[in-house]
Amino acid sequence: MHKVSLVLLYLSALILNACELTGDDPKDIEMPHEEETAFIRGADLSYVNEMLDCGAIYYNETGNPEDPYAIFSKAGADLVRVRLWHNPDWTNYSDFEDVKKTISRAKAQKMQVLLDFHYSDDWTDPSKQKVPAAWLSVVNNTQALGDSLYNYTFKILNDLNTANLLPEFVQVGNEINAEILQDPTKNYNNIDWTRNSALINRGIKAVRDASSAFGKKMEVMLHIAQPENALWWFEQSSKNGISDYDWIGLSYYPLW
Repeated sequence: MHKVSLVLLYLSALILNACELTGDDPKDIEMPHEEETAFIRGADLSYVNEMLDCGAIYYNETGNPEDPYAIFSKAGADLVRVRLWHNPDWTNYSDFEDVKKTISRAKAQKMQVLLDFHYSDDWTDPSKQKVPAAWLSVVNNTQALGDSLYNYTFKILNDLNTANLLPEFVQVGNEINAEILQDPTKNYNNIDWTRNSALINRGIKAVRDASSAFGKKMEVMLHIAQPENALWWFEQSSKNGISDYDWIGLSYYPLW
């Protein structure tokens, strides 16, 4: 089931429609049961290890230096989000070893983890979804590229399982408004949903298979930028066979 924050809008429309059709008093209408979902408070701490290595000092509310992971945990954070790039040869951070360190430190503070696969060697966002260099040779072969995505996702989760560091949530792509795993020599003015849905579903399946194989519940998030893009993107993804996810993630960048 997709956990989205549209319950109040749906219920309001239901009351209005019921009153128009039956003339009943809204207070007499039996409403569907709303599933209770715990509120999760979290933060993206992907930069913390690098900042610590650069000599940064984090202070708690009493003004004393403290482990930043502990600061967040004591402040009530339930979850740490951490990004993963495929092979970022331009930095020593946000690779697998750095991610392992972040997850280990988060779990030591009893926080859950959201692992954010960027599926690139660098940042991905609505204007940039560059395929990892290691997969460039198969970028135009959807079947082979999907196999690479599946095998990579499963291997990362398998390696984390070996280290007893599996995340509770997995983000299949980052700000995937545009088509994922793009050939850098091409222009992508529109989304090829046949290709796009095939690749996204392969990533989702890798998470589901890993969850089953390791006996660990891991929920899937699909993440795009800006709330106004939610309706059209998820409408198109649904029409094209993307349905097996648990959470909708939205980046929000307000106008200043």
